[in-house]
Amino acid sequence: MGRILFDLAVCQPNGSGKYHGGGVYGIIVFKALAELYHSYISVYLDVNKFISEEALNIIKKYNIKKYDSSIFTLKDVVVKEEFSILYSPLFKTEYLAIKDIPILLTIHGLRALEMNRDKYEYLYSRSIWSFLKSFLKHINFIYYYLHKRYLTQYSFIEKNNNIDIVTVSEHSKYSILSFYANVGKDIEVYYSPSTCCLDISTIQPYANYKYYLLVSANRWLKNSYRAILALDQLFSEGKINASVIVLGLKKNSFIMSKIKNKSHFVLLEYVNNNVLESLYKGAYALIYPTLNEGFGYPPLEAMKYGTPVLSSPFSAITEICGDSLIYFNPYSINEIKNRLLYLDNKDVLNDYSLRVIEKYEKIAKRQAEDLDKLVNKIVSYLL
Repeated sequence: MGRILFDLAVCQPNGSGKYHGGGVYGIIVFKALAELYHSYISVYLDVNKFISEEALNIIKKYNIKKYDSSIFTLKDVVVKEEFSILYSPLFKTEYLAIKDIPILLTIHGLRALEMNRDKYEYLYSRSIWSFLKSFLKHINFIYYYLHKRYLTQYSFIEKNNNIDIVTVSEHSKYSILSFYANVGKDIEVYYSPSTCCLDISTIQPYANYKYYLLVSANRWLKNSYRAILALDQLFSEGKINASVIVLGLKKNSFIMSKIKNKSHFVLLEYVNNNVLESLYKGAYALIYPTLNEGFGYPPLEAMKYGTPVLSSPFSAITEICGDSLIYFNPYSINEIKNRLLYLDNKDVLNDYSLRVIEKYEKIAKRQAEDLDKLVNKIVSYLL
């Protein structure tokens, strides 16, 4: 048998933060692969940067060889060693220079092509540059320039014969096929694996009061501002009585400066995984007004506890979650308010609590099956 080079560097902190969806996905795939085929794996990562404790424990447990990205380029490693395949859970341009071995990539979606601007993006700015960039993207010639650049960036899908791709939803598969007409290989779909690694019966609700939950509220693509605005208006109108726990936002953010009923909002900039699970379990509902999603982990993380989800129907969400969620137009403040009032009813709440549990069990079964299929696909390159 040959050997697998697993690029863990893409699972380390990036512009989306210390933890990000692609990184979480990659660690789960790495764990599943290492449990069965650790003797055939080496990893590529920056030993000086943060990597999850789970990944470090796997490397240590199985004595997996590491290549330090601060010393070696990927091409150096591939040329130096005889690997049968390079697998990566995320794309980066460095792969385009590697022609020596097959590369298998998971592409989660084409977010930069599907959704790369929004009129409220400036509210999420964390620097002067990001503030300016949010406005520049609304100048049409700049927008079309960026669109063309992103198209070129992913053109390897049509051109690079040594790169195979898999993706995480039918939505993402057909997005790829709609932007790139000459894809010569079949694109296999494997659902993103479950992130659940805890005994959920041991998780205690975060609080005993009624609260809605918003996650990743610092990212404009997650569209928290419109949901926060809808909630704020309902509080002003006296139509609902609850708290809102918002993850990712700072108290001095642009978004909160526009809110009247600040006392209703609890801002938590960062929480660990155990606290996050408690938040999902105790929430009256998760509000997920996302503008783009290749798969969509947060709804599933709430659904496993029977927590209802109010969500945008965009991208892959309806494909994955079906009729178990309450959907709204994420651009319409009035429609978000409408759905919040609809769920503020015990019978509706109980109905959707049952729906999400039933749907979650079906999704979790598919996730487990597809993780096995992905591991087998990676290993097939060794034979």
